[in-house]
Amino acid sequence: MCLRFKTAILCALCVLFGIQTQAEHPIYMLLTHPRATGTATENVMRTKPEMKVLHAPYLDTFLIKKYGSDHLFTRSLPNPALTFDDVTNHLFQLAERSPVFFKESAYLLVDYLKDHPEVYHHPQVKIAFLVRDPAKSVLSFYRKMPSVDESIVGHRQLWELFVFLKEQLNVTPLVIDSDELLKDPLSILGKLGSYWGLAFDETNLKWETGYSDDWHLSNWYVEVANSTQLGGYRGDVEREEDGTPKYLEVEDEQDRLRLQDLFRSQNGYYQKLFHYALKAENK
Repeated sequence: MCLRFKTAILCALCVLFGIQTQAEHPIYMLLTHPRATGTATENVMRTKPEMKVLHAPYLDTFLIKKYGSDHLFTRSLPNPALTFDDVTNHLFQLAERSPVFFKESAYLLVDYLKDHPEVYHHPQVKIAFLVRDPAKSVLSFYRKMPSVDESIVGHRQLWELFVFLKEQLNVTPLVIDSDELLKDPLSILGKLGSYWGLAFDETNLKWETGYSDDWHLSNWYVEVANSTQLGGYRGDVEREEDGTPKYLEVEDEQDRLRLQDLFRSQNGYYQKLFHYALKAENK
């Protein structure tokens, strides 16, 4: 399909969905799942003064839609009437003035992106993926939300969106693995920079402590808020012979077994994504 014809189709879709897609600067979209080192990666991007960084901009709308406005997760949210299209329009409006970066959990956006090709096909939208071993992300999620289940832990949806965009864009999106990033941040960020047209150096690995104004569920970001730099790799978790994490720090036996089952349900998707992930040069 020629570029002019594709552009005409996308413009028609924008009119149909009421989406404004004027953008002078790139919109960098990092698709991930919860507890994947995404907020720390977001802080790396915050060290770039020219970059407008948003934290999970579609999350508020998703939570309102799922839980209503009078729920523990939604009572403090600033705009309960916000729609996904409103968020998209806001991103493109911001990109008229400066580059924009945001990270978002794929499970929120699978259906939306599938229905809005004018977003992922837009020439200013640049997409990459971030994944973390579920042996670690599942436990981290459990510590924040003991009721975590397959619908939100996120590896299945991340793989689904990766496969979809790989087919639609006719390219293989770049994938970052959390452990590989922490083992060798400059080499991984350098490859991301080459892919996105950005430059990273040692100065991008350090920041001041504190919370961002858009971290509304503040108890989820305590570790990052108290940090001053991108953390280092802390090694693997203790595992059974088949690779299942032991999760000995989880006192409740039923919870431990449930988390092990949750790991098994996600590990196959993680392994598929890891196959495509950038690998650390310095182990």
